[in-house]
Formats: sequence, structure tokens, C-alpha cells
Amino acid sequence: MRRTLVSATAAAAAVAAAILLGGCGGGDGDGDKATPAAPPTATATATDRPGTSAGGGSSPGSPASQPAAGANPSAPVGAPQAPDAATRAKYIASLNSINPALVDGKEDRAVDRGLNVCLDLGAKKDHATVLKNIQERFGSPTVTVTGDEADRIKAVANSWLCPKL
Repeated sequence: MRRTLVSATAAAAAVAAAILLGGCGGGDGDGDKATPAAPPTATATATDRPGTSAGGGSSPGSPASQPAAGANPSAPVGAPQAPDAATRAKYIASLNSINPALVDGKEDRAVDRGLNVCLDLGAKKDHATVLKNIQERFGSPTVTVTGDEADRIKAVANSWLCPKL
């Protein structure tokens, strides 16, 4: 009887964890106002990318090759996972270096949009389509994303959110 109770408790905990980790999305807030600022020139470098090292990659048993803590086990195979806190912070900092209006204090929205870029990359969409989608996703009535910014956003999303694509 005790073994059955322990198994049932473990199963209930697993279901609760899956629900909590699945998260719930909010609105995309495209109607929010943002004041464009001149973009700084700093960008992320390949040596700062997760899963890379001076030796040129990660080994199969290294943490970079393991699923991220808190990864959603119910997500479709190949779907990008939400980044861990450190990776998320670097991704947000990289977007802010392109143009602070891209994030404008709405980090969850910026991460969701970056994960959508990863979906485009994983679907092998052509470069022009990926850039057009980035301009639509990250732009707003008060923020226009240039072609150069879209290209840089693509590189940042690919480096931090889906480096294996």
C-alpha cells in the first residue's frame, strides 16, 4: 500500500511540474508604445555562445549537450526550449545592444519572439522570409526594425536560443 501511495504521489508531482513548466503565454503587447533609441554597436560573439568553448564545441557528456533545466518535456521534438536564466540574460542584453526598444522591459515577449525565429530557422525558411518575419515580430507602430537589425536579431536568436540550428 505504501509503495502505491508513493508512486501516486510521484505521478501527481510530475503532472504538477509539467503544468508549471509548460507556462502560460500572455499577449504579445504589439500595441505598447516604445521610444526608439540609437542602437549601440556591441554584439554577441561566438566565444560567448552557450555550448562553445576554446576547444571548438561541447562533448557529449558536457552540460551544454544536456537538456536545459526546466525544459518542457511535452514540447514537440525539435521545438526550441525556453533558455535558462543566464542564457536568457545574455540574449536580452544582446537584443538591447541592437536597439533597447526591441525589448522595452518586456523580456518574456522578446524571448517568445526569439523562439519563433528559431522555429523559422528550424523549418529551413529562406533568409528573406526569416528577416521579413523578424521585422514583423519585433516591429511595432513605434519601432521599425531595419534589414540590418533583423539580420542581427537573427544572429542573436540563433546564438543564444537555438545554437544547434
